[in-house]
Amino acid sequence: MNTYVAPFIDGAISVDGIYNYAVADWFIVGAGAGVLHSATSYSNYTALMYGRAFVRLRFEVPKWRVSPVLLEDFSLGVLLSRQNYDTFWPESNFILGARFRLRNDDRITFGIGIRNIWVFHGCMPFATGPSVHFGYTF
Repeated sequence: MNTYVAPFIDGAISVDGIYNYAVADWFIVGAGAGVLHSATSYSNYTALMYGRAFVRLRFEVPKWRVSPVLLEDFSLGVLLSRQNYDTFWPESNFILGARFRLRNDDRITFGIGIRNIWVFHGCMPFATGPSVHFGYTF
């Protein structure tokens, strides 16, 4: 296993901003950017900081107070905690969960899933790890 991937599998926190566009009531397309941080140290004992831009597909049942939801993110990111910024990683994040509609029509999303990271020169995932999702939509 490549040492740069260990923080993704050990656990990391990602903070993202996203803009959503409703193609249909049940299908939403979004685009956003964010930063992923892990306190787990890797090869040179510094925390991993990973900036990413992503596209999200979301499927849900909007009329229900508690709706099943499926999220799929496709992103491209770069390591920010290295001296050279030439290590780009394509990534996908598949989440299944539930969305809870609040009184003011905001929504809270909880889900679990799997995160895959690829390398540019191959079509097989470079690393796979669990993913937990919490989201707030206003």
